[in-house]
Amino acid sequence: MKYIIALLTAVIFVLVIVIVWLSGGFSSGRLDAPVQSEVSKQIEIQDASQLKVLADEKKLDLTSLLLQVGQELHYNDMWLQSMALAYQDQTIQIPLGALKTKALMSLIEHHYDLVVDESYGEEKHIGNLAILLKDLGKSFGTPKSNSEIAKFNKISHQTIHDIHFLNNFLYWYVSPKLAVNLSQAQLDALGWSRGWEILPRQYEIKGIKKLEMKSFTGDDGAHYVDFTDFLMMID
Repeated sequence: MKYIIALLTAVIFVLVIVIVWLSGGFSSGRLDAPVQSEVSKQIEIQDASQLKVLADEKKLDLTSLLLQVGQELHYNDMWLQSMALAYQDQTIQIPLGALKTKALMSLIEHHYDLVVDESYGEEKHIGNLAILLKDLGKSFGTPKSNSEIAKFNKISHQTIHDIHFLNNFLYWYVSPKLAVNLSQAQLDALGWSRGWEILPRQYEIKGIKKLEMKSFTGDDGAHYVDFTDFLMMID
């Protein structure tokens, strides 16, 4: 529909030129003042229409990307929760899957100013944390047994609980952008409660008896239980 409107505007512009030419509106290669004004007006309308189409397309692209980011981080949250519970209960089969970060990295690369537009200093670290999540996705891979998870937890600087914390911190950090740009139906599909403008800041893995983390801990060695505490530490 937007392209049709732009096309009709262009057709009208051409018709105006033809009518003016046939009626002798051109004199010595110049347009009479009233005609020139009308032509200028048509050009302005056409330009404004085209700019609106481009702006709408850009907004649509960003909304689509933010939805993909929300879907990725929500999936990671659910998968890592299932993985952590399976590891805790050695009798449960490990759920197959892998971390997804493609849309998140696209958002960081192309819309970083939007992501950190209300930052208080953490803008120096958010991008690196997103890269860390991507790298952890590669090193964590797709474990198929509890022994593979145990090996990763032992040799890595992070545990499966660290990865889950990082994913959910980034999800919490970008959630205000999702709340503003996504529809309620899209937010419902991500498991949001009605009225949320930001995801809950408290961190936990429901069903996990004890969190074991190496990286995301305070000076006292205790793991972070509030995303705002970690945010204050990095800003």
